[in-house]
Amino acid sequence: MAAFDIIGDIHGCSLELTELLRILGYRERNGAFRHESGGRRILFLGDYIDRGPEIPAVVDTVRAMVEADTAVALLGNHEYNAVAFHTAGPQGWLRSRSDAHMAQHLQTLCQYGIDSPRWKSALNWFRSLPVFYEDATLRAVHAAWIPDLIGKARSSPSVLRSHQFLAKSAERGSFEFQLIENVLKGVEIPLPPGTSIVDKEGKSRQRTRVRWWLGRSERARSYRDIAMPPYEGLPDAHVPPYVVDLLPGYDGVKPVFFGHYWLRGDPSPLAPQVACLDYSAARGGRLAAYRFDGERNLRPDAFVSVPAR
Repeated sequence: MAAFDIIGDIHGCSLELTELLRILGYRERNGAFRHESGGRRILFLGDYIDRGPEIPAVVDTVRAMVEADTAVALLGNHEYNAVAFHTAGPQGWLRSRSDAHMAQHLQTLCQYGIDSPRWKSALNWFRSLPVFYEDATLRAVHAAWIPDLIGKARSSPSVLRSHQFLAKSAERGSFEFQLIENVLKGVEIPLPPGTSIVDKEGKSRQRTRVRWWLGRSERARSYRDIAMPPYEGLPDAHVPPYVVDLLPGYDGVKPVFFGHYWLRGDPSPLAPQVACLDYSAARGGRLAAYRFDGERNLRPDAFVSVPAR
């Protein structure tokens, strides 16, 4: 059984990453961080780029660990977005170069240079990253563990190696689109007519991401209760049954870890077998990790985090 230390969204926070790795017992040796005991590895949950001050340094650290077999790195939605942003399709770029998309990606482009060899190498490496990880004791994904979608991707978890997959991922309604939208970006439901939220990037939305792992008996809740993360101003009205049915739920067979949701406060389990490790490192929060040793029920004292600098 592999012993993993699982780290959430880094977003260019290299100082915090180095500090967290050292607290977890990793030291740099022969060009990569390795655990002092030799018996542990890191499982990175995606979103290495955008927003933070030292994006290339983060990618270099993570990539060196993967190549040294001291880490597994998953694909995040920001890495997918970057590849799509730089990939041409029949109707133009697979991710449009709108002002909003350019703003989200700006720090990465400025720090790398849009056509630099170093950036092109990073993009090629992003294509190799798997969309999920599973072994006998745990599951991990960037945003949501959706069994049907992940089942179809099992034969080729590094989906971005295929240009055909990339092209199809821009076609709304295709399997490829659904995989990216749900597994890497999270399950969303429509809000009641006339209701909207403003997300952390200042964008008004008529849909909200939800606590996709809730069991059927837990789903008859209000929009405020099932939103992920919680938003002020959401209605207390119960979510209609046809919307509730959009939630896949989670079987709890083994713990599942993910990032993506910009949580705040002290890291802790969201359910006995469910943990989010994105605690807003790039927005003044914390860079969080979980020391996993094969336990069935997650322990609050296994979370480790450092404050954003």
